[in-house]
Amino acid sequence: MWVWVRDSRPVAFQKVEGNNHGGGRLWTICFASLSKGLVNVSWQDRPDFAAKKPGVKFKPITNADAPSDNPRLRKAQIKSLKDRFSARFGVKDDGTGGSEARIIAKALFEYEDEATKAPLGAIFGMTSTGTNPSILLLIEARKDGAGTLQWEYALARMTSFSIRARLDDNEIWAEPDAGNVAFENWLYYFLGRDFE
Repeated sequence: MWVWVRDSRPVAFQKVEGNNHGGGRLWTICFASLSKGLVNVSWQDRPDFAAKKPGVKFKPITNADAPSDNPRLRKAQIKSLKDRFSARFGVKDDGTGGSEARIIAKALFEYEDEATKAPLGAIFGMTSTGTNPSILLLIEARKDGAGTLQWEYALARMTSFSIRARLDDNEIWAEPDAGNVAFENWLYYFLGRDFE
């Protein structure tokens, strides 16, 4: 897994996984924009990718205490907040079926304010297949319109399956199967791999 950052904040995430599709041994490359703006990406092995919309949109976490000034307590707040999120993958249009996701306990990436060194945020993976993240959950201390720090979240997909995500008991995000649609702010592709 790789994370690209700008001004301490993550702007892109990429994972590479080995798998067998139809008997063929392949690498799956999955890339997701985490940027508030548009990103352009170049790889040696495929055409360039230009995002058509921002990667994430942050929203306030309801009923959350303000971010602590104490770095240790702030880190504990982030870990506690992540437990309020849940998701299901592969849910049918009628809301049935699919598999429940779990949040990987350890953050995939943590970042801090460059000036104060206080924890600023973390990226957590949500998965139903071991340790391979299918959703990225970002939790971050961000300033509201009045300049006051508050906890906010954003979600980014890293799977072609449909997704339904919840904060507490409220659905906050629903995405259909990706299929072969044109990717607007994330994509995946396959590369062959050789074994001895």
